[in-house]
Amino acid sequence: MPSELLSYSLTLGWLGILTSYDLRLRELPHWGTTAPLLLAGLLRLVYPPGDAQGLALWLARSAMLLLLCLVLGSDFTPLIWVFSATALVLAVQTRQPALLVLVATWIMALLWTQWGIWGGGDAKVVMILVALWPELRLVGALLFALFVGGVLALRQRYGHALPAVLADVLTRLRQGQVPAQEADTAPPWTHQPGVPWLLVGTLLYSLGRLLLWT
Repeated sequence: MPSELLSYSLTLGWLGILTSYDLRLRELPHWGTTAPLLLAGLLRLVYPPGDAQGLALWLARSAMLLLLCLVLGSDFTPLIWVFSATALVLAVQTRQPALLVLVATWIMALLWTQWGIWGGGDAKVVMILVALWPELRLVGALLFALFVGGVLALRQRYGHALPAVLADVLTRLRQGQVPAQEADTAPPWTHQPGVPWLLVGTLLYSLGRLLLWT
C-alpha cells in the first residue's frame, strides 16, 4: 500500500505539472511526455505486463518492440497499419490480458492522433499511464473523464445548440470524415485541453485502487 500510494502521488504530481502547461500554453513539453513515454516503453519491452514465459514472453517483447517503432515512426502512415496489426496478433497469441490492453490502447492512441481526434501530447500521456497500469479499469476511467470534459466544454461553447453540433459530428464520422481530413474546418471539440481530464481519470482510478479494489 505505501508503495502504491507513492506511485499514485508521483503520477498525479506529474499530471498536475502537465495540466498547468496544457491550460496556459495549450501544448505539452517534450521532457514531460516524449522522454517518459520512451522510458515506459523500454520498461515494458524488458518487463511486459503479465506472467508470460518462454515463447509467449518473446512474443510479448516483440509486440512492445513494434509499438516502440510505431511511436518513433508514427509520421510514416503505412507503418501504423502494418505494425499495429502485427503487434495486436502477437499480443493475442500471448494470452495475456494486460498486454492486450496495453497494445490495443497504444494503437488507438496513435490512430486517434492520426485522425485528429486529440493531440499527440494527450496520446503520449495516455500511453504512459496505461504502460504503468495496463488495466481496463484505468482505460475506462480515462475515457469517462475525457467524455465528461468534452461534453462540458461543448456545452459551454454551444449551449442549447449542442445536440445539433453532436449530430453533425456523428454524421461526419459515419461518413469517414475524421477531423484530420478537415484541416482548418475541424470542429472545436478537437482542440480542448485534455490533460486536466486525464488527471481526473487517473485520480478516480487511483482512489478506486486504494479504497475499493484492494
